Amino acid sequence: MQFELRSKIFYQKTARLMAPVVLQQLITVGVNFLDNLMIGGFGETQIAAASFGNQFYALFQFICMGLGSGAVVLSAQLWGRKELDSMRKVAAIALRLTTALCLVFTLVTAAFPQVILRAFTHEAPVITVGAPYMRLIGLTFLLAGLSSTCTYLLRSVGRVSIPLIGSAGAFFLNIFFNWVFIFGKLGAPRLELVGAAVGTVIARAFEFCFVFGYFVLRDKRFGFRLKQFFLPGGELWRPYLKYGIPVLVSDALLGVSLTLISVITGHMGEEV
Repeated sequence: MQFELRSKIFYQKTARLMAPVVLQQLITVGVNFLDNLMIGGFGETQIAAASFGNQFYALFQFICMGLGSGAVVLSAQLWGRKELDSMRKVAAIALRLTTALCLVFTLVTAAFPQVILRAFTHEAPVITVGAPYMRLIGLTFLLAGLSSTCTYLLRSVGRVSIPLIGSAGAFFLNIFFNWVFIFGKLGAPRLELVGAAVGTVIARAFEFCFVFGYFVLRDKRFGFRLKQFFLPGGELWRPYLKYGIPVLVSDALLGVSLTLISVITGHMGEEV
């Protein structure tokens, strides 16, 4: 009877932690999916451009997931042992690596949007329409990357509701501002595909302010503050890489494989 009671309590605690995480992942995917959905009436060219841009963004997200997962494993162990100073060092490592990754993706996207799109398609109209969209989406890499890493770190100490609220807010803001700028509502210019990118940037900015802001200003379990961004990792680099590299490689390969599917179908024409 005691075993059954403990099992019931365990499953209840697991469900309370798992449900917000699952819901947040669905919402995160939905923010980018909305761009494809809401420009559906503007023709195949704009749909294809949005699809390829979001596929490149998905590759970035998979790599961020790998970085964040390594931090989760290590920081959860340290949280169990109440080694708060070491937890803050892990957070500093994860945030620095994420920042470096985001800057690389941002610079590449800003400088070579046409090159990225040519990897997906040889259709000149898609490349022409998609390049401004890609440049604007590039502004979200740093925002989304740091939000993602903070989300994983907060999950490691049981803070699952804060990232969920941030993602939900971003989702509804994206719907609203996509409607405003894609279709030219409330006096705004009708920007179509570029409007979808504007809505996404606003949504990601809100999510960043909410999640990252909470992590560096309010969270007391990590107690991490911006001045600790450059904390030396020291002996924690080895276990971080030990846990993080296998997950990073696995997630990156999954992202590459999904991207290659889009590359193959994209060269079959924008109709596909």
